[in-house]
Amino acid sequence: MPITFLSNIQNSFIIDTFFTCYFSIRALKLLEVSDERLAAGVSGNLHLEEAFLYVLEQFRKTYVCEHIQKISLVYEVLKKNLGLQDENALLTVFVRKIITNLKFWWREERLFDATLALLNELSLGYSAARRIISLPDIQLLLNNHTGECFEFLSSIADLNAMHSRTMFYVSITRLMCVDFNDDESTFLSFMQPLSDNVRQICDVFAMSTTGVDQEQVKRAVIGLCRDIRGIAIACHMKSVYSMLFDWLYPNVFNIMLRSVELWADCSTVMSAVLKLLVELCQNRQQRLQFEMSSCSAVLLFREASKIICSFGERLLALPEVAPENAYKERYKHIASCFSALKMSLSGGYVPFGVFRLYGDTCLQEALSTFMKLFMAIPSQDFHSYQKVTQSFYSLLECVAFDNIAYLSNVQPELFITILKYIQEGAVSLDGPVVNASCATLDILLNYLYRRITQNTHPRVHVGSEPEGEECIRALEAHPTVLSETLVVMLDALLFDEVKCRWSMSRPLLGLILLQESAFQQWKMELIAQYPQEKRASFEEAFTGLMDGVDRNLSVRNKDIFTQNLVLFRKRMYEVIRGTSTPVIQPVQSTSDMMS
Repeated sequence: MPITFLSNIQNSFIIDTFFTCYFSIRALKLLEVSDERLAAGVSGNLHLEEAFLYVLEQFRKTYVCEHIQKISLVYEVLKKNLGLQDENALLTVFVRKIITNLKFWWREERLFDATLALLNELSLGYSAARRIISLPDIQLLLNNHTGECFEFLSSIADLNAMHSRTMFYVSITRLMCVDFNDDESTFLSFMQPLSDNVRQICDVFAMSTTGVDQEQVKRAVIGLCRDIRGIAIACHMKSVYSMLFDWLYPNVFNIMLRSVELWADCSTVMSAVLKLLVELCQNRQQRLQFEMSSCSAVLLFREASKIICSFGERLLALPEVAPENAYKERYKHIASCFSALKMSLSGGYVPFGVFRLYGDTCLQEALSTFMKLFMAIPSQDFHSYQKVTQSFYSLLECVAFDNIAYLSNVQPELFITILKYIQEGAVSLDGPVVNASCATLDILLNYLYRRITQNTHPRVHVGSEPEGEECIRALEAHPTVLSETLVVMLDALLFDEVKCRWSMSRPLLGLILLQESAFQQWKMELIAQYPQEKRASFEEAFTGLMDGVDRNLSVRNKDIFTQNLVLFRKRMYEVIRGTSTPVIQPVQSTSDMMS
């Protein structure tokens, strides 16, 4: 019986393989005929082409994918009927179909994207990529990715097709790196088509704008930025990225800066330029850890600062746009600037101390632009766009962590505005925003607690901006801002289903120590809402909250407070469940609390 069962499985497998081969052979024969007609100038059938790609993708998943044992029966049938000797011959069919679609079907977005997705999958597989790179068709593609060979790479292509150029260059750059071996000549040969484009754009910018087709130049810049972004995404090795940066500097950065100066009001150009800047500043797999003798990291940040500051200056001078277009034409680009600056500050590859040491103000200018762009977003719009809020709060956390002295010197009204936005972020429904807001608040409270309780003079560190008094003046002018934050966070922790309790617990101790009277007032008003027989239990819970907690903001002390807070919430809920009052009423306003 077991032998019969095994035999049935084998028979079923052979039958499935037979039908797979049968249909694949017919599809591949029809594919060959269709491609010959396309090459002869006869229009093809879009639905049939989509079916071809579906067959190739399913065949790839079954017989070409990584970690799948090759089935000799399939290749025997393919050899007998199509003359495909081995997997390399089959991959040649895949590659030729991809190249054919890139040439003839680039105007059909769905088919074009599916073709690029297939190319991307083939470039991701280790064994498939190593086989593909040796094929003559792929070598031809790597050496001839020009607008003359592929129209979607030319400046006449529409903007929808240009969106796909990034993925195209991610895939072919990944293939180029398979047998790269840090050969600079191979890299420069691969980059030659883009080098020609860079030279042409630089020549146009050097000329008078009279008689120049501005739209054509814009398309050229958009295409170039999208192409380079795809290459940068695939350059995750330090050696390759170093070659890329040497190729970029200074001409490509000059093109980006000049584009910002000329077309800050053009959303499509700014989107391409700023997305490229974000990618260049991202330290993927420590690729930006340049050699100690290299100044590339400093140069990269200086160029990024120039572009961000130039864009910010021109954006703020532009007239207002309709509310329905505000995100596309303004806020999206502001978020990209925030992301690029955040990548630079958190990447760990720029020695920021050298800028002030040698009188370079690029860091201060970039931070000032950050604050100006932040204030340019109306408060009613700020939390409506997730990308804007997440990029802002993550950047603010980086600024607070490494440049707290800068925040201590901002104008009092701006400092209070930042604290109010942090308060809103701390009780947001967006997890990353809550984490970043609470981390920023924790850093600020550590700093303020030291300044207020220890009466120390502002510190001065070599290479860093001196600490200022503006933050202290801001709190003196707005004494309720911290108490309001304390009440809002306590109410959220006790009465709402918050997701990031640990993050919210970290700054809470600092708020309690800095606003003890406000905390006691909140506590008394809360307890007063309940019957007399429950108040002793509440008092016990509050006593346990501060049990073993010292009057400092050390990490160990915060850990103890966080543990106590977990038990505090549990005890409070136990007391609440035993009362007839259905809901605890949170303290409504700090003005009542402080009166």
